[in-house]
Amino acid sequence: MYRAGQVAKMLAISPSTLRLWTVEFASELSEFAIRRTTADGAPAQRRFTEIDLQVLREAGTCLRNGLTYRETLDHLRANRHHRQIERRIVDPDALQAQIAVLREALRAKDDALAEARRLTGALEDQIGESRQSARAEHQAYDQALTALRRELVTERDLGATLRIQASDLRSHVRLLEAELAQARSDAGEAYPSSDSPWWKRRRRAS
Repeated sequence: MYRAGQVAKMLAISPSTLRLWTVEFASELSEFAIRRTTADGAPAQRRFTEIDLQVLREAGTCLRNGLTYRETLDHLRANRHHRQIERRIVDPDALQAQIAVLREALRAKDDALAEARRLTGALEDQIGESRQSARAEHQAYDQALTALRRELVTERDLGATLRIQASDLRSHVRLLEAELAQARSDAGEAYPSSDSPWWKRRRRAS
């Protein structure tokens, strides 16, 4: 099939003239050439068959020969029977070739679909493996984080215990220092300084 722009070039007419002809001679054209909207109401792109092209060429010849649009339409209707016969003529070899091409295209699409499904399955498997790996890594991370938190609590408890023990040791050292100072003081009173003569120290001791 041909697009509107291609048909206008082949007939050497403007697109606006082609639109006018499709309106004036709509009864002799295929539904593809005259439809304005698709089944869902969207604007349709017109397509022209070989028979449509033949009709429009006939119409152009008639108009150039001085016939009016009405006379041209009557002429086209008079020759409609011949065009319908041409529509019914089918070349078996050409049809068989078209069927072979369509089958080959269908086979290629089936292969492409199978490959797409295979790739989709492989991708889904990779996604599943990635999710499992990420889940395992996340679980290992949580376990490691929990262990570190426990170690931190243990270290804090140990630090607190050590601080308490250090405080107790300082108190004990201060107590010992006080006892030592007291012992030295008591010893100084019992034993005077050795600077005194020995008879004085003996007298004091007795």
